[in-house]
Amino acid sequence: MAQGTVVFFDQWLVDVCEIKMDHESGTFYMALVNTTSVPVITTTVPHWNGTGTTNLQANEVAPATGNYAANGKSLDNPSVTLTGALAEIDWDDPATWSSHVNNPTDAYWGVMYNNQTNKECVGFVDLGGLFDMTTGDLSIVFAAPVATLNQA
Repeated sequence: MAQGTVVFFDQWLVDVCEIKMDHESGTFYMALVNTTSVPVITTTVPHWNGTGTTNLQANEVAPATGNYAANGKSLDNPSVTLTGALAEIDWDDPATWSSHVNNPTDAYWGVMYNNQTNKECVGFVDLGGLFDMTTGDLSIVFAAPVATLNQA
């Protein structure tokens, strides 16, 4: 390590994530968006109709009379653990959206957001292209863990 290099303790990274996940209301959701605006990791201050620069809720698939409800489904049981030098982040898989003739036909991404005051978006999943929810069930299954952080 070079002289003057700042390194954070692995446990501190876990603690920071736990604060964001547990103490700021901690209710996370997965909602579906279309291609009006493509989410990328450099999206400027992404939020879900909260406080920020880029409102991803503006691109939500249109909830219809099917079984996709506005603002998506909750991601339950958030956890952050330290495994070796990795802070591992995970949630339970969101429930499946069953096919319905009145569901949206233009889902491309699932957006994860924290349903607290600022409604910060925390990430997204690519559905692999256009997903028509009228023709099949949509299940998003997270690998365990969903994400890892380290300083390497």
